[in-house]
Amino acid sequence: MMGEGVTSPRRLLAGDPVVTRDVYARVRRIVGSRAYGLPSDLREDVVQEITIELWRTIGKPGFDLDRELWGFVEVMAVRRCIDAFRRHRPMSELNPEQPGTADDPLQTALSEERRQQVRRAVAGLSEDCRTLIRDRVEGGRSFKTIADTRGSTEGALRVRFHRCVAKAREIFLSSGGTA
Repeated sequence: MMGEGVTSPRRLLAGDPVVTRDVYARVRRIVGSRAYGLPSDLREDVVQEITIELWRTIGKPGFDLDRELWGFVEVMAVRRCIDAFRRHRPMSELNPEQPGTADDPLQTALSEERRQQVRRAVAGLSEDCRTLIRDRVEGGRSFKTIADTRGSTEGALRVRFHRCVAKAREIFLSSGGTA
């Protein structure tokens, strides 16, 4: 285990080479973790920034030199990794001239209302018409395939489909829908 028995910030502040090496190794392990998404070319700089900040913080008047070192080192290293990630994450500039890609809320509401009207119109059809429309539109089945499974001719099925769609249109328009 790194620095076994060495828990005092005093030894780091005094420049103890064993503690210094252990602190550096621990910080390096944390910074190298893939969890923080830091690019490899940035990691060594972050390790050095953290190590320098540790020494500065421990050296400030009033710092409790009797506190446990490793918890402090790990908390500071994790926080600085997050800071570094935030500073260096890829950003793209927003172009004020480019129109937004978000849908217009009014159009979204109208589209949803229209879908509901179509659903109500289809629900007003006979079971045979609903099944035929579902097979053809949602299922993407050809008229020939549907005709074969129903024991009908393709031509008769096309006529039936046309009548079902016309009836759905009639229900749609009578419920306030617009063509």
